[in-house]
Amino acid sequence: MIEVSSLRGFNCCFMRKIIVMKKIVSLFAALLCVTALSAQVKGLEASFTHTKTAAGVTEKDSGKIYYAAPGSLSLHYAAPSTNLVVIDGTSVFIRQAGRERRFDTTKNAPMRGMSATLLNCVKGDTQKVADENDADIQVQNFARSTDVTITARRKAVRGYSRIELSYRKSDGLLQYMKLTEFNGNVNEYKMTNFVQSATLPADAFTIPTKSSRTE
Repeated sequence: MIEVSSLRGFNCCFMRKIIVMKKIVSLFAALLCVTALSAQVKGLEASFTHTKTAAGVTEKDSGKIYYAAPGSLSLHYAAPSTNLVVIDGTSVFIRQAGRERRFDTTKNAPMRGMSATLLNCVKGDTQKVADENDADIQVQNFARSTDVTITARRKAVRGYSRIELSYRKSDGLLQYMKLTEFNGNVNEYKMTNFVQSATLPADAFTIPTKSSRTE
């Protein structure tokens, strides 16, 4: 005869497995929802505010962000800043504090990783972000947003120790992104005034021709 205590143990174990499976299904569904909604976007323009904290010093900027499927992204900082970031295929251009640098992501692994992370965050492919950064992922569903936290499993010389993202529930668009680097630097972006359009400004992804040599 099977003892009552054994049945209770079996039932508890079975219920725990069901709870775990429900959590996995819920996580998977949330990730699919974000990716599916964002995948519909062909062209996107939005305003952003940027807060950077490094070595105890905080700087704030603002500007326009542009995205075009499948792999073009740019951040045009507003005056008086002349900062510019352009990701277009295998080319990455960065102008910061007057210094211009150009990278070929087929030859520069760190820059390839950075550009892929930014693009996948915007596209909502958060599982890919976690996989490529060897990180764990946590998803929380709220009434108006799907929030994702990606945490690195181990320390590294460069890259992100933690990535926090928030997507609008209505259309899956990225409205908040916080990138915490292993060295402690933090870059925080808040996006507003979204405009979805197949036609973006002609210079949205233009890389200056007189930029420095490719690295």
